[in-house]
Amino acid sequence: MIFGRLVQCLTHSRTDTAMNASFTIGCLCGSEQSRCLILAEAKEQKLVSGLETLLSNDPESEPGQTACFALSCLASKDDGHALLMESPSLPGLLDGLLRLLKSGDPDSTWFAAMTVRVFVSRPNGVTRVREHSALEEQLKCLSVSPSTGSELQEELSACLRKLKRLPKPSPVNVQHQSMVCIASWERLEPESGLEVTYNLFDGDTPMYRGPRCQITLPHSHFQHKLSLSLRLNLCTSDGDTSPFSEHVEVRVEGVELRPRPPKDLRFISCTATEVRLKWAGPEGDIKPLSFQVYCDDVLLETTRELGATVSSLSPDTTYTISICALGPGHTSSSRCSSLIHTADGQEHAPSGLVVSVLGCHKLQIIWDAPAVPIGRLFSYELRLNGFVVYLGKERMHKACHLTTNTPYICTVTAITSRGRYQSRAVTKRTTTDEYLNTNRGFYSPKRQDLAPLPARQKREVKNRTRKLLSTPTSDSALRKNKHRLPSVMVQSHVPGKNKSSRVTSEEKSVGLVSELDATVQLSNTKGSSDVGMVPSERLIMQRRDCNEHTLRSSLHPIHPRPKINPDCRAEKATSDKGRLPLINQQINHHHNIHRKRLVMGSRVNSRRKGGL
Repeated sequence: MIFGRLVQCLTHSRTDTAMNASFTIGCLCGSEQSRCLILAEAKEQKLVSGLETLLSNDPESEPGQTACFALSCLASKDDGHALLMESPSLPGLLDGLLRLLKSGDPDSTWFAAMTVRVFVSRPNGVTRVREHSALEEQLKCLSVSPSTGSELQEELSACLRKLKRLPKPSPVNVQHQSMVCIASWERLEPESGLEVTYNLFDGDTPMYRGPRCQITLPHSHFQHKLSLSLRLNLCTSDGDTSPFSEHVEVRVEGVELRPRPPKDLRFISCTATEVRLKWAGPEGDIKPLSFQVYCDDVLLETTRELGATVSSLSPDTTYTISICALGPGHTSSSRCSSLIHTADGQEHAPSGLVVSVLGCHKLQIIWDAPAVPIGRLFSYELRLNGFVVYLGKERMHKACHLTTNTPYICTVTAITSRGRYQSRAVTKRTTTDEYLNTNRGFYSPKRQDLAPLPARQKREVKNRTRKLLSTPTSDSALRKNKHRLPSVMVQSHVPGKNKSSRVTSEEKSVGLVSELDATVQLSNTKGSSDVGMVPSERLIMQRRDCNEHTLRSSLHPIHPRPKINPDCRAEKATSDKGRLPLINQQINHHHNIHRKRLVMGSRVNSRRKGGL
């Protein structure tokens, strides 16, 4: 509360009141506890603004002197100094100090010089005072004035030492050692307290920038030049830069000389397959003998010109183009590289690609010439699914003998003297064969495979077939189903002669002959996907039983006995009792008297057999 009243008094209309308030604030800053309280409320109470008003607006010198006293006491500590340097009222304070320096009053001039000395006691104060060039010039003028007293001269000298600019540094000291050179220089510590940055140059080329005062130069620095011209300059954070030191020539004997890399690599033009590039020669004393052009680390050519053309590139592809310089003794510089992306090349490729489907085995492909031809055209290359099917200069082709219901990816490439340019791909599918799985003539080609069944129907067919195949086939089962087998009429033949018996359609239907084995029929049924081809269960069982019965009979050296069902036997007995005796017992194949084969033939044969 009291401090707020003091700040208000700084702007009071009565000069004595303002001077007393300023003097009181300066005295309070001498106590650490009071100074902390003042700094805590300085921004809120606008202390610096009140001191600026007292310093600048009063035409008398005494109020300015009391304001300088308060400012010097406040800036004597780091926190108070930072408060003043960061205040927006600082430019007004510096203008008020400049007015006092020009007033001609020795006391006012001394108070102003003393306040400036406190301001420049820290690096950030030096920077802010240097920005007010008129104030620094007035200090220099007073320092050389003969009317300046000793006390004022002491304050002025202290201010000017703090504000002094960086001097010209001493020449660089170079020491030669094994494979290296050590360059060093003197360290400079200015009274301003600002940090100094050292810059080492080889001519106009920077070699080092930093706070150190020594660097090591390997002999590789001398590969591109016959000698180095070292010089040094200094700089600070506020932009103060010293003059350059004297040049120091450094030369190393026995070092292999290498040229510097080319510079200013640029691309003149870029197409889908070709790039034209230019570059500038390297700097330094070593002149290159030639240049090498690389594309993705592959050496393309060696030229003496400052340009080259890279061809045979792929469209829409990124490449790394590098250039290096060759010096004496086949020495090479580092590479100068740049990335380049070729065009897509569609304007140089065949256009208007049209693919027409002419059937299930044929496609017709038509295309136009490139919209922007480049180079000399050699031929067109047509590919279907990656395979070359045509190579020539015609712009139409019919592809035959293709697979039905198959997609084909068609591309046409123009092969020119400037490279290959491929068109955009077009996909077409051949049609489905309309005559698939139909009956064909005798000389028709082999029919194609049936279309696959749905998974559910295929599973039902397999389960049904597996169940039929797992039916027991023991002798008891054969005897049980024996009465279900139909009678068979077999054509008799003379034993020993190679004459096959005639097989009737009834035998084929039930599968009694070996050519239509029931087991084979079932295996064929498994591989087939047509449900309509699966025979009935009864027919399959009949074929299976008869096939196994025939197999057992074939193990004996006699012919199979004929099967005569009871109805046929009764009918024959009624119609021709005297000619054919009734068979009352089952023919046993193991009796020699019945080893003759019995057949049912014509009436003449029956009459002969009846007479025996």
